[in-house]
Amino acid sequence: PHHCEICYAPAMTTLHALHFAVLLLSSSPAQAASGGTPDVSTAEDHETTGRVIVAANADIVRAFLADPTRVASVDSGPAQVEVEDEGSCKLIRTIVTHPLASIRYRSRQCPNSIGFRTELVESTDLTAFHSEWAVRAIQGGTELIYKVRTIPSIAVPQFLVDRQTRASVTQLLERLKVS
Repeated sequence: PHHCEICYAPAMTTLHALHFAVLLLSSSPAQAASGGTPDVSTAEDHETTGRVIVAANADIVRAFLADPTRVASVDSGPAQVEVEDEGSCKLIRTIVTHPLASIRYRSRQCPNSIGFRTELVESTDLTAFHSEWAVRAIQGGTELIYKVRTIPSIAVPQFLVDRQTRASVTQLLERLKVS
């Protein structure tokens, strides 16, 4: 198994709402299509979707995304992460410590036909969680689409979770563009 004592967990970008940040970053689809600022939005079901173009080969991008600790290395939120191989999937144990609460959960990341999907396995702190990376080769690079939905079981207003998720997804996609 691959272990990381202190890493940055890609799935935890959505849980930074515990910091009660209200930063909301958004951009136009035209910017995302040109490789500019990521296009990020949140649907009524609380799933946030971000799109960005990266100047890298799709196979290289898929290889990078296959390793949760590598993706975590470009994320902004500190968390303790342990990753174990489970066949073609990865079992991810994550703990985010915050002065107000610690969030613990286990998730499973598996490859699929478009990229990778992560599903919640177990948590007393989350009611629902999933994320998905879609990787599509385009002329001159790769289109990345990241979808994530987090519903905490702790008393945090969902609109704050959604708002922070949009900001965090934007920041993660920006960092992936230059990684």
